[in-house]
Amino acid sequence: MRIRLAALALLTLSFAGCGGPEEPSGPGPLAVALKAKADESAAKIPEEVKALFKRAGNELAATKLLAQAKTVGDEAPGFTLRGLFGAEVSLASFLEDGPVVVAFYRGKW
Repeated sequence: MRIRLAALALLTLSFAGCGGPEEPSGPGPLAVALKAKADESAAKIPEEVKALFKRAGNELAATKLLAQAKTVGDEAPGFTLRGLFGAEVSLASFLEDGPVVVAFYRGKW
């Protein structure tokens, strides 16, 4: 069995109204609310922090690391890591029970 990376997509559905079959002419209420919240949060970030993030993003983009990143359908390398309770777990051990979805949890800040 080949190990495949899976892409997880978060689908956001918003309904602009209860009318007929026509397409909404603009973003739905959820998209508008999310944009407003993002704008509100961005306004609280100091300009020097925004500049730092922008510079770090540009530096990361210049490394071309994204070209080396795994994508949907690529074979995942085998690995062993410490699990939630400190025991070592390997991808191979999970594959013994069937297909595996690998999710990366950043953890505590």
